[in-house]
Amino acid sequence: MCNELTNQPNKPTPPFNVDITYKQAVEHFNAGQFIEADRLCSAIIKEHPSNVDAINMLGVIAQNVNRHDLAIGLFETAIKIASNIGTFYYNLGVSFKQLGRNDDAITALNRALEIEPDNLQIINYLQTILDNQPPNIDEHNSQSILKYGLSLHNNGNLAGAIEWYKKTIAVDPTNITALTNMGVALQALGRFQEAINSYNAALLIKPDFADLHFNIAISLKDLGQIDAAISSYKQAILLQPDFADAYGNLAIAYEDKGIIKKAIENYQKAIVINPSFASAFYNLGNLQKEIGELNAAVASYQKAIAIQGDFAIAQSNLAYILTDLGKLDEAVSTLNHLLTKNPNYIEGHYNLGVALEKQMKLDAAAKSYKKVIAIKGDHYKAHYNLGVVLEKQLKLDAAAASYHKTIAIKADYASAHCNLGNVLLKQGNLTEAIISFHKTIAIKPDDTKSISNILLCSQYIANQSKQNLLLLHKKYVKKLIVSC
Repeated sequence: MCNELTNQPNKPTPPFNVDITYKQAVEHFNAGQFIEADRLCSAIIKEHPSNVDAINMLGVIAQNVNRHDLAIGLFETAIKIASNIGTFYYNLGVSFKQLGRNDDAITALNRALEIEPDNLQIINYLQTILDNQPPNIDEHNSQSILKYGLSLHNNGNLAGAIEWYKKTIAVDPTNITALTNMGVALQALGRFQEAINSYNAALLIKPDFADLHFNIAISLKDLGQIDAAISSYKQAILLQPDFADAYGNLAIAYEDKGIIKKAIENYQKAIVINPSFASAFYNLGNLQKEIGELNAAVASYQKAIAIQGDFAIAQSNLAYILTDLGKLDEAVSTLNHLLTKNPNYIEGHYNLGVALEKQMKLDAAAKSYKKVIAIKGDHYKAHYNLGVVLEKQLKLDAAAASYHKTIAIKADYASAHCNLGNVLLKQGNLTEAIISFHKTIAIKPDDTKSISNILLCSQYIANQSKQNLLLLHKKYVKKLIVSC
């Protein structure tokens, strides 16, 4: 039978509060949460298009993600609405400076000083620009312009470099160095489609330039266009058959598509060309581990470590496999070496705990798991494994506490519920044990151990009627038979 629906009047929408919304945007901005700050400022502008504070903040957000071209437009919009606020001119000057437009920056900052003549921040920033003016550049000489763009690029001012590369191209549209380096700078700023456009323009001039195809492939992959990236990597290799990095990245692309055989083949080609390609050996080891070729994975990790002695994750993965292979002394030795140089490497401590536990060095294992927890308190596997160790040591109260902590972090971790039930059962707390076993089954319905323990515990609970016991048996015995 369906419940009747009643037509309830819609609750009135609370009025939009600009001040509160802007305050929230500032809080998110100060916390580095630029996307949320942007959303809130955009909401303000939708309701109040002339709100200069929100427009200015959107500009500042754009500055912080290196989109100074967007920032300039926003600051100029704010200035059109309120032309007497020095901060807007200052922010505009900062973005002009970052784009290498020093004359425009000086003009904006001088206007800011007219409004706020005693503002030391503006004075100092303006003086910095005046003290570091670019050399006199002949803006009709593409090589002079390009040289300054490259100097900005090398000093990390990517947005400024892009502007000077554009100036170079305006004078010399076939300047492949400017087109290529502009692509590199755009790529570094996460502007992948613009980077591809720049690389493609360079390819029109030099279609056999393998590096361009390689760089296009990287941006295509970052855009999620894996098949297109694979095609570009193959073209780079066709043009330059000894391009080890292209083989390595092609392998990663195949790995992303789940084509493991081709990924392995391309990693192997990469390391034949470049026997010092540490990351290719490491990635190859990961795939060999994934398909169960553990001894081959060990060899790959060892080569990666021999090339790059501080390759922490390779050492940790090597130890993990050595533990699986039962080579516990080697695993422990590898991890101790790793942790000597990287004392806060979480997975190193965790894997050391696993190896020590298998050696039945339970106190040492517990110490390793506690170290993991001290570094990362919400590492649920460390809490769980600590519980397992404590349970083996018959420290049941402490084990139960560890399982409870595991469950508090990851409520759907069936093994933690099951082990907690086992501890409660050992402590004689049958009612609570049954609750834990039921929680296990709710997550993992085919857990035969928990089903068996529920039936076992139920037989020993006082006042349990035969009828209830019969119902439990009917409910679970069939599952046990099927599971067997």
